[in-house]
Amino acid sequence: MTTVLATTKANEKRLFGGTFFKFSVTSEESNGTIMVADFEGTPGTEPPRHVHTIEDEVFIIKKGNVTFFVGDEIIQAGAGDTILLPVNVPHHFKITSDKVIGTLIATPGNIEDFFRQLSIPYDGDGIPSFTAPTEEQIKHFVSVTESFGMNFV
Repeated sequence: MTTVLATTKANEKRLFGGTFFKFSVTSEESNGTIMVADFEGTPGTEPPRHVHTIEDEVFIIKKGNVTFFVGDEIIQAGAGDTILLPVNVPHHFKITSDKVIGTLIATPGNIEDFFRQLSIPYDGDGIPSFTAPTEEQIKHFVSVTESFGMNFV
């Protein structure tokens, strides 16, 4: 068996709104084909309904509960559930427990750069209190989102 050593970007934790990510497999390591990140999120910090025009996403829920709205479907997910959010299908989700812990897999892996551009390095445990973004931060978020082929619907 071959073991691939992680780059310096792997296992880096980043805070993105009320969610932190720890990258397990980076886009760089996979030649752009996949990104894998563990995450922890809190209610009220979820993204609005949007559609990806480039990547599929897979959420694996390890702890907590989330309601996913995928196209016209409503999916109640909890620990042990895996949810596919296909490319070009509008989706959003709501965290329905105190927090959710899981893994996000995206292919291709370019979405990692989206998260990096909108996040900050984070070395804490747990999630700090979420502060609502300013109007300027929202404009930046929308601009970066659109540059990665995602649109709000």
